[in-house]
Amino acid sequence: MLRSPNTSESSNVTTQKTTGTSDKYKPSYTVEGRQILIVYGTEYGFSEEVSRKLFDRLSDIEIGKDESRFQPRMVNAKDYTCIDWEQEQICLIIISTSGDGVPPTDAREFCEFLTTTDTSLKHICYSVLALGDTNYPQFCKTGKQVDQRMSELLASCITDRSDVDMEDWSVINRWMDKVVQYLSEQSSIETRMDYLDLSSLDDDSIPSRHNPFMAVLKVKKPLTFQTSEDDKETIHCEFDITDSGLSWTSGDALGIYPENNPSHVENILKMLEFDGTEKINTPVWAYKPYSDTGDIDLYTAILKFYDLKCIKIDLLQLLCDIVTEEREKTELQQLLQQGVCSIIIYLYFYKTTDFKTSKSNSFLYEYINEREVRDVLENFNSFVIKTPKQFVSCLKQLQPRYYSISSSPIVDNNTVCVTAAVVRYKLLGQPREGVTTTYLQDRLEVRDRCPVFMSRNPDFRLPSNNNVPVILIGPGTGIAPFRAFIQEKEKQENPGPVYLYFGCRHRNKDFLYKEELGKVLPWKQLLLNDYENANTILVVFSLTQRQNKTIHVSCKCTLPAWKRYFILLPINIQKLEKWEQNGLISLKVAFSRDQSQKVYVQDLLLKDSKLLWQLIDQILQYSSVNSMQIDSILYIFTPKDNTV
Repeated sequence: MLRSPNTSESSNVTTQKTTGTSDKYKPSYTVEGRQILIVYGTEYGFSEEVSRKLFDRLSDIEIGKDESRFQPRMVNAKDYTCIDWEQEQICLIIISTSGDGVPPTDAREFCEFLTTTDTSLKHICYSVLALGDTNYPQFCKTGKQVDQRMSELLASCITDRSDVDMEDWSVINRWMDKVVQYLSEQSSIETRMDYLDLSSLDDDSIPSRHNPFMAVLKVKKPLTFQTSEDDKETIHCEFDITDSGLSWTSGDALGIYPENNPSHVENILKMLEFDGTEKINTPVWAYKPYSDTGDIDLYTAILKFYDLKCIKIDLLQLLCDIVTEEREKTELQQLLQQGVCSIIIYLYFYKTTDFKTSKSNSFLYEYINEREVRDVLENFNSFVIKTPKQFVSCLKQLQPRYYSISSSPIVDNNTVCVTAAVVRYKLLGQPREGVTTTYLQDRLEVRDRCPVFMSRNPDFRLPSNNNVPVILIGPGTGIAPFRAFIQEKEKQENPGPVYLYFGCRHRNKDFLYKEELGKVLPWKQLLLNDYENANTILVVFSLTQRQNKTIHVSCKCTLPAWKRYFILLPINIQKLEKWEQNGLISLKVAFSRDQSQKVYVQDLLLKDSKLLWQLIDQILQYSSVNSMQIDSILYIFTPKDNTV
């Protein structure tokens, strides 16, 4: 049975550091207990957040008078080699699925170990919580594979796997309830001394998500020209990471920790009637050096560590309990009840209590997806929140944002570049903004420092064989990693051809990196009389005129069948001569709003379908492509009328 924790009994169970809040999850157990292994595999940190909550719940399980307490241990899947499987009895695995159905980068070796080992795990009881996103076809694939493999290795499942759509805590909590209930009823788990030394896994010498490097913003410049609110706003940022120990490969991403808009923080503090100097415990997810402190002032905590855009249902429940106006209480009760009603409807139609997605709470989630924390506090303002802890416990963690790196370390390994589209919009009549992009554009000044770290992307790389043709398709800021790829190809000897497809709205407003790819001048609109039915061809460069170290280049470019143009491109002569001489790049650009009929990158791809199939055939001679990639290619290049 579950009972309230006996604090006096549990106080001497462990010896832990007390300098930092995160050390709570790296205990050094000094007495015998019943160990529980929590293995988490995470790409962006959510699996770790869930693991912490599970750790807390397991730590709080009260047991009988003559029984030993449970001793949970959290192990990142990347550190799986420290696990002695022969000594484990209970294993709870929380793992996400990244991209097109692959494990998180740090969990790949762990998943490979499970796939290849023939070690029997029949002495282990386990359960899997699979995190994913139903917007991707391979929903929770990694968790499903781990679950199946644990079963094949003869481990015993204590409760069925749960598949979680995004951050659906209702599904997560139900899975935890089942796990806790099972463990609280078990008396057969042996009492032992713990063998794990989690403190030995720390490595603060290399910057990471928990220990970011404070990089200096050395360059910030606009890449777009705005004449109206509807125009794109995109910036190029360069960070100095000299002496950081950070390294990257073209295709990787830069993780950036943002800060919330100070005016939003001050507005929320005003509504709460706090002044911001109140002390609270430093959040367990705080990065260093803040994680080494025991407490932090409320203003700094909300500014740096709490999400003010995404609403937790806990906040609505808290307000429902404490608002004093009857109208507000009724509205909150109805809102929360609608979520419950939608669950009943889900139960009726699907005959299951294992809710696969957060969309089962459609009314509730529609409400919170359209609002931010400040909206909720304004809508239901007859509250009195007694302590800052009561409020922040109902907020989500402010996550870092990840941006594809738009520079190659071969060019400069001390400067990392990112390309960011600044997010500004209106919703419910109120101006809104992206947290990180407006932080970079509006509040982070040149020479300011910003916490950053590297995020590996091993599936996104140039071919190891330099001769393989490369097809790059990057509308908008999707061009960012391709800029790094092209810089790298430029340094290679005898590189294979690069075909770059880029799209934006206007040639004179948001043609990103046009100084490097080629500035598009006002179009010389010469209709090609004999080109209407011609086959799609590559961009063909021809030198026509020299003016000061710049040459004007005529090129034939694929456009809709109703009209063709010659385009004049001024390009740096040294770069063009090099690119033209070795056939480095063929550039195709779609400007969607510069003519009456919109043209998108996919239109250029369809026009070039025969050429692209030929290139794909060449690529297949050098590398293998799985069935999922083949399906993606067919989806892109096969029109609905099946004529290609």
